[in-house]
Amino acid sequence: MISDSFPALSSSQHWGVVSADPVPVFADVFRGLMQLHQELMVEKDQALELTRNLMERRQEVAELQSYVRLLEQRLSEATARRKPDVEGWR
Repeated sequence: MISDSFPALSSSQHWGVVSADPVPVFADVFRGLMQLHQELMVEKDQALELTRNLMERRQEVAELQSYVRLLEQRLSEATARRKPDVEGWR
C-alpha cells in the first residue's frame, strides 16, 4: 500500500491541517520515494539477471539442438551405407 512507503501520508496530522513546518512531511515523502526507487532498482537488477540467464539457456538449447541434428545426420548417413540394396538382389 502506498501509505506504507509514505508514512507522512498515512499520518492523520498532515491531512486537512496546514503545518507551519512542512519540512518533516517533505522529508518523509522523500524517504518514501527513495525507498521505492531502491526497491525498483533491485527489481530491475533481478529482471536483468533473469533475462540474462534466460538468454544463456536459450543459447545452450540452440547449441544442443544443432548438435542433435548433426548426430542424426551422421546416423542416417551411416545406416544408409550399411543397408544392402534390396532391389539389386532380385
